[in-house]
Amino acid sequence: MYSFVSFVLAILIVSLAMPYFNSVAGKHLMMPWTEGWLFPILIVAAIVIGLLAGIYPSFYLSAFKPVDVLKGSVSRGSKSSKLRSGMVIFQFTTSIILIIGTVIIHRQMKFILNTKVGFDKEQVLTIQGRIQWKGIKPHLRMNC
Repeated sequence: MYSFVSFVLAILIVSLAMPYFNSVAGKHLMMPWTEGWLFPILIVAAIVIGLLAGIYPSFYLSAFKPVDVLKGSVSRGSKSSKLRSGMVIFQFTTSIILIIGTVIIHRQMKFILNTKVGFDKEQVLTIQGRIQWKGIKPHLRMNC
């Protein structure tokens, strides 16, 4: 239930933030609300995300025996502490990699947009196709 509410909230946030993103990015993206394939895909995605979010807690809790839990003889985290630690390390590593990648891409885009390339972009000749340079090279040198 929480994942479904979160999914609906995420779609609402995306639809509200789309005009601001378009103005910042200089793009014209839009949600295809009138397309027939959108809602079935959103419903399937919400169901799959909800199932995936509930699998780990259900398996974790189903491993306990009710009699042992009521007696208080269950030790928490002995078997699954490696799995839990591995998942936390994976999430932390993934977050660090994504943050570093975002900073690198931001700096490179800033560098590309603000660095002088050494020539006037308006005065560049682009020739497409195959050219026989032996025949055209003397004519280009005559005009210099």
